[in-house]
Amino acid sequence: MNLDHVLFPESPVSKIPVLIEADPQRVAASFEYNQDFIEIVKSLGYEWKGRSTGWVKKITSIAGSPEDRAAELANRLLASGFPVEIESPEIRRKAVEGDFTPEHTRWILKIVEGKYEGWFSLRWLGRNEELYRMARRLPGSRWSGNSVIVRPECYVELEDFAQIFEFRFAPEAQKMLEEIREKMETIQRVKVAKVEKPKHRNSVSDVLDSDAEVLDDLKD
Repeated sequence: MNLDHVLFPESPVSKIPVLIEADPQRVAASFEYNQDFIEIVKSLGYEWKGRSTGWVKKITSIAGSPEDRAAELANRLLASGFPVEIESPEIRRKAVEGDFTPEHTRWILKIVEGKYEGWFSLRWLGRNEELYRMARRLPGSRWSGNSVIVRPECYVELEDFAQIFEFRFAPEAQKMLEEIREKMETIQRVKVAKVEKPKHRNSVSDVLDSDAEVLDDLKD
């Protein structure tokens, strides 16, 4: 432990700080077993990767910067009484001042492989039964793996859903949305000629009631 890198809250719940490390690919947090600590990291989407690594959050294209994610975690921990150890003075400053962009956790992604390649995938952090129920009301939706997926042709309803429930389209999903919208707006529409269904006689009475010549053996 390097005390020059440690931040202590006013009322610490531990003398041992949570070690937070950040690089371009991930943010990791290491600490002794503590249920309150575990609830905090899990609520921010961190996953347990073993004793040697601790709790880890991958930095993807939609996660924001590793500095912001580390500062957000540190800020949450400090507010709950946990000391934190962070090498970067800039991340320490961000954590104390709250000078970071909170992570947006509701996203619409593009499925790029597999059976549902080219569909939209709705992702959110944590368990939310109400959000799941509303997402499943989208036309053509289904549950697959760990997300609700939606056919690309249903983009209009999906855009409305995204606006209401504050979902954002990831760059690839946004591009796909614009492409399918352009195709649907320019697709050829035809006027189909209506063909009357032929009427067939289904009984002797139909024949007798018609003006057609009646077969002799049907006459009584």
